[in-house]
Amino acid sequence: MLKDLPDSVFEKEVEIYKRVVESITYPKDYEDGVKREEHQTIVGSMLNGEAVCSGTAGALNLLFNRAGIRCGTMRGTSREGAGHSWNVVELGGKRYHLDATGDTMGNTMRFEAFNITDELCRSLGYSWKSRFECNDPMMEFYTYNKCRVNAADVERFVLKKLEEGAIEVVFRITDMECWSRETHADVIISSLSEAPLKTASLKVSEEGFARLTVVRLRA
Repeated sequence: MLKDLPDSVFEKEVEIYKRVVESITYPKDYEDGVKREEHQTIVGSMLNGEAVCSGTAGALNLLFNRAGIRCGTMRGTSREGAGHSWNVVELGGKRYHLDATGDTMGNTMRFEAFNITDELCRSLGYSWKSRFECNDPMMEFYTYNKCRVNAADVERFVLKKLEEGAIEVVFRITDMECWSRETHADVIISSLSEAPLKTASLKVSEEGFARLTVVRLRA
């Protein structure tokens, strides 16, 4: 799990995250009431390859710390009000929330809650009690990778990515509140309507609880 890691701290963090998520499956029968103790521990996540939030957080906690990235485990509640566990990492003396559970539940890794702030974490429905703060946005996955976009800049951003050869563009809109959930796909398509691109060839959707926007070229 820790062999051949990049030198960059951020890239090292991303690589460990990817390796852990790729090795874990969220147990499909867990929500049906089949709850095994090992699902909540690193025994489930690192030995059996099946874990819920606490097992995934435990694995990341162990591996990050061994790789020299300070990490702890946070306990609180999720957007449904259920008990939930995730991680808090420290990079350059600043702390960030990190939750990999959503990525273990789907087929595509989206880094929805990777190095997010208190503000974004609360906006996604998390609640917790702690004595420290996570207020720096610069190491958040989509900010770091320059994929955090103002609504007014969506057209320019998407077209640039498509012109560079992307068949899928994933980004987080910073001021999504200016659009309703029901109309935001239509707004994006409309903003691209005068561009040299057949908008009928595009599919726009939201993915995951973090409301990431995904623009795909249709096959």
